[in-house]
Amino acid sequence: MTESIKYSIDKFTKKTLDGWIFSPDTPGKHKEIGITTSNRKMKVTASKYRADLEQSKIGSGDHSFNIVFHPELSEDEYLSAKIMEVSTGISLQSADQLSAQRLATKKTVYLEVSDLINFLRHEKRVTGIQRLVSQLCQSIIEEDRKNNYKFCTLLSEADNNLYEIERDAFKGLIGAVLGDIKGDGLTPLINLATSNTVPVNIADGDMLFGTGASFSFQNYTLAIKKLKFEKQIKYGTIVYDLIPYHSRSTLPPELSVRFSLWLSEIVSLSDILVSISEYTKKELDRFILDKNIVPNESQSTFIPLGSHPSIKSSSSKIQSRYFIEDDFCIFVSTIETRKNHAALIKAWEKLLDKNPPQLIIVGKSGWGFHEVQALVQDNKELFRKVTFIHDASDSDLEWLYSNCLFTVYPSLYEGWGLPVTESLTRGKFCICSNTTSLPEAGGIYADYFDPRDINDIASKVLYYIENRSEIKAREALIESSYRPRTWQDYALDLDNLLDATHQSDDIKAVDTSLKGGMIYRFSNVVSSKESFFDYIIHRSTAYSILSQGDWFVPESCGRWLQGNYGAIRIHTSQPQQKVAVYIKYWLPPNLDSISFEIAQNKEYNDLMVLRDSEIAGHKLIKINAVSDQAGCLQIEFIRRSHKKNQHPEPRDLFLSLISVAVAHDLGERIDILEGLLL
Repeated sequence: MTESIKYSIDKFTKKTLDGWIFSPDTPGKHKEIGITTSNRKMKVTASKYRADLEQSKIGSGDHSFNIVFHPELSEDEYLSAKIMEVSTGISLQSADQLSAQRLATKKTVYLEVSDLINFLRHEKRVTGIQRLVSQLCQSIIEEDRKNNYKFCTLLSEADNNLYEIERDAFKGLIGAVLGDIKGDGLTPLINLATSNTVPVNIADGDMLFGTGASFSFQNYTLAIKKLKFEKQIKYGTIVYDLIPYHSRSTLPPELSVRFSLWLSEIVSLSDILVSISEYTKKELDRFILDKNIVPNESQSTFIPLGSHPSIKSSSSKIQSRYFIEDDFCIFVSTIETRKNHAALIKAWEKLLDKNPPQLIIVGKSGWGFHEVQALVQDNKELFRKVTFIHDASDSDLEWLYSNCLFTVYPSLYEGWGLPVTESLTRGKFCICSNTTSLPEAGGIYADYFDPRDINDIASKVLYYIENRSEIKAREALIESSYRPRTWQDYALDLDNLLDATHQSDDIKAVDTSLKGGMIYRFSNVVSSKESFFDYIIHRSTAYSILSQGDWFVPESCGRWLQGNYGAIRIHTSQPQQKVAVYIKYWLPPNLDSISFEIAQNKEYNDLMVLRDSEIAGHKLIKINAVSDQAGCLQIEFIRRSHKKNQHPEPRDLFLSLISVAVAHDLGERIDILEGLLL
């Protein structure tokens, strides 16, 4: 007959093993525990007394055991350890170990949240993309996922290194962001999340996944490229929309240029691109073709967004605070040009003789707000019918949704159309634009107008004002068959997609080699001599070779050396070849007691020295070098100063461009000469 065994592994870590084991069949006998790892074997007799065991009638209480490991178990030992009762061979499983083993089999995904962290430093509450990121991260954290998720960020817009955020600190911050804490109340939580960061310890096989709109970070793509060059990792990102590229007239002009450069580089680096709608995916695919960008065979797909759930509490105080009539419609959106507030207000103006419902515009002011506000202020009748609310709380917004006649959304361009789905989620009918992704978001549950035709907008609104039974019919349809996607749905779909991407062995390589005869500029602007795509590739490559040492952020003509040392790591396709390296630099005049030594591959016995006023100004130097077996070589700049009190951040050496050529290749050298002169 099999012996009956009762046991508990109370705690199992790399330092200790604690638990108890008892057989009712042989109550006076102490069992022996065996532990086998990849490197050692141990035994211990379960004979220690514990009062809690005696109280629980586990024999006489002397059936516990404790082992302290000296030295500690390694990660491999811990995960592979087998614990058993020696005489029977029965396996004793530890919940701690099983959890660790399950975690160890998961692939690690670093969710990059720089955009969210930066936004929270400047804004009182999250809206738009940053709210979506907050909802996604909270949904990822709340459930056990196929992947092991960690969170990381750039600490400033000029940073090019990613730092891991402690999980509990980030979880607390996200909970506060989506809860009742706003504005200055978030500051301590932001500081806590960003002050205890450590450089990301990303490993081969891990994935980095961008969650926000990171194009405001000037060195973002450099950080990604460095990691992909140093480690065998995959990179992907969410693409929310291409608004800055397609709607240049509705946004600050510099935003469009910055976005186009960012997206072009991101596409060339990505293993997976996840759009938020089918429309945005098609726009992204068209962008790739239009710009003639090779997307590293990136997999482009889409996952529809989730919706913010309605909250139980709502506040009617907002009605008296803003003198809201009983009959009103709402338009929820940041007030900016592309949202087309002006057209909706003009449509409402056309309806004034029909005594339309009050139009409540809910959202913070953005680019072009004052022009929109002027439309209302210049017309007293319209002023009475249009109300702006910039500070609505979640409970205020819930009341507005619950009590409005219907919602309106006349946006010219969207990547998805979250206000439409949020209206439907709350059972409210929406009239919206028939453009871009909005029909995808609204489906059969919304009605549509041409957002550029004020008469069409006015006509559609008037129809439902005069036919309120149609509104009730639409609401009944929503109630009976509309099934909103939740953020848990979105997180589950994304987790499955990233897991499938992880299973593929294909990792898109990053090419940082300098092509012979090509000129690479260190500036942050497009040269008139370069095509758009050439600029993207050249700038990205030039950034990556300046990754060693300290360099200031790029300026319009190049980059300054920061500190006393900087290195250029050059990758060529020519192993063990004599190579001519051309570098254009600039030195300010009056470099009293300062010199620069240039060495190749740490060979300091034959230095080129730049010193005194004879080398001030723009200069082009040629360095004869030899590439190693991998086709690489390193040029180092060492700043020597004999000043006692030098500036803490000296700017004495400025690099503007670099080019390489195989020494005996006359064609490549002529190409360089033409590139410099023409």
